Amino acid sequence: MEEPKTEKITIVTHTGIFHADEVFACATLQLLYSEEIPVTVIRSRDPVDWIGADYLVDVGGEYDALNGKFDHHQPGFNSCREDGTLYSSFGLVWLAHGWQVVSYLLYDCMQKLKIYDSNLEFDVVDKVDNFVKSIDWQDQGQLNIVARNSSHSELICEVATIQSIISSFNPIPLVGYDLDDDAFKLAVGTAGIVLTRLILKKASEILAKPYIEARISKHSPFLYLEEFCTWYDVVKDHPHITHVIFPNQEKTAHVVTAVRMDGNQSNGPENLRIPFPKEWAGLTDQKLQAISGVEEAIFCHSAQFLATAKTIEGATKLAIAATKQNEL
Repeated sequence: MEEPKTEKITIVTHTGIFHADEVFACATLQLLYSEEIPVTVIRSRDPVDWIGADYLVDVGGEYDALNGKFDHHQPGFNSCREDGTLYSSFGLVWLAHGWQVVSYLLYDCMQKLKIYDSNLEFDVVDKVDNFVKSIDWQDQGQLNIVARNSSHSELICEVATIQSIISSFNPIPLVGYDLDDDAFKLAVGTAGIVLTRLILKKASEILAKPYIEARISKHSPFLYLEEFCTWYDVVKDHPHITHVIFPNQEKTAHVVTAVRMDGNQSNGPENLRIPFPKEWAGLTDQKLQAISGVEEAIFCHSAQFLATAKTIEGATKLAIAATKQNEL
């Protein structure tokens, strides 16, 4: 899209019940301009209000990214990804401006880490697009999520999706109808936070791979990290790694986590390469110290997948003790 001709950006979307696609589309456009240029969102189905808008989102009956028009409801609309997923307004906006948003949000991080390769930005855009696609999918009626079975198939629960969470900001029938735009603005603000955090998280996951691989030793079953990062996707390809050790967020103790077996999503002890002993489960401080023989021990999770100690040496001793007991 051409550079804005004014010092204020106006986005117009429709009134009435709102969905995750236009909420996230508006949030994306707000992030595009950060705080440098004021962005106003108007909700209207009146074509008079569309005149002069910088962006029309989920309204207007036209898709023309170069001129800021991002609707997908018009007859004949068939823009889709290579896998056949039709775009919603969010997908169309992300397709046009996702890279710019990612580039802006990652600028400080890339400068700090001295990363000058734009491939990171494109990789993040691709990873975030998988999230965008889920919203496109559901908005276009290609995906329906109501409930899922837990790991115990007899238990069924409602799954809270980002779509259902955004939908909950709408006026609630029978118990109170608030028809002003405050709830919509709150939903857009929430979506902006979620999208920002998701972008940063995906960047972290990409950067984590070389960081973790550089710290894996083929001679040790333990992986030591100076700070926590998402490690499972890397460690799963190294079957000799049984435990990962890193400082807690407050830097007051060290955490030691048992690694899941390949393909297992549950942290149940039967799904861990080497779980902590059942006798340790749920114990803390002196009781855990007595049974484990580790003076620095603080806590062992009742599910046997995590323990903490006062020092890195203590965390290592817990992992060694768990390994020895597993061999008995």
